[in-house]
Amino acid sequence: LGLDNRKMSKSYGNFMALSDTPEDIKKKVSQMITDPARQKLADKGHPDICGVFSYFSTFGDDRLKSDVRGWCEGASMGCTECKKRLAEILIDNLAPIRERRGKLSDSDAKDILADGARRAREVASKTMDEVKKLASFAA
Repeated sequence: LGLDNRKMSKSYGNFMALSDTPEDIKKKVSQMITDPARQKLADKGHPDICGVFSYFSTFGDDRLKSDVRGWCEGASMGCTECKKRLAEILIDNLAPIRERRGKLSDSDAKDILADGARRAREVASKTMDEVKKLASFAA
């Protein structure tokens, strides 16, 4: 689910990148669409149609998911506070990826890609040899 409740897509610009900084994540989450029927804090929410809740369902544990559902349906927490909590969870979840990515230099990435290309060529070459062999039997 994209940040705007549509299908996630780079062309829509409604995605969270693994490389996003904590500031980017906070900004994107703050702009996420929540339950459209919930206009003020006293309005009870419907978590099953809320994009923010779907992210809690994916990135939060079962207890947190249950707590968020209760806060929303009971109108005990506003969407803004809920988004702040989600942003922190996403920041925590993506931190190891950001750290590992930060350790990789451009030359490391090029070496990894070159090694992958070399291994793919080896597999493709063997496959093509088998295809040629089978094609010669069929002829």
